[in-house]
Amino acid sequence: MTNETEKQETDTTVGGLIDPAVINRQQAIKIFFQAIDHDDLYWTDLVEDHLVFNDDDDVIAWPSRYDVGRALGFTDEEMETADGLEQGRLKELGL
Repeated sequence: MTNETEKQETDTTVGGLIDPAVINRQQAIKIFFQAIDHDDLYWTDLVEDHLVFNDDDDVIAWPSRYDVGRALGFTDEEMETADGLEQGRLKELGL
């Protein structure tokens, strides 16, 4: 991670200060993942069109945030970094 001086030398600035609206891809992925937190009570509402049911109409599967991230082109490494996971952890967990 870059320090504040390096950021000031490389990022877009406004009036000599770092523009808080300019974020990098990794920061955007982290914000996105926080916004679609799988533990959120509304997650099933968001993915209800993609739920998988068994013969008894019980929900048995739904897309994870990692499924959504992959569909948007995020790499596993980017998602692991955004979530603070060790590299390779998603594969180990079968996610």
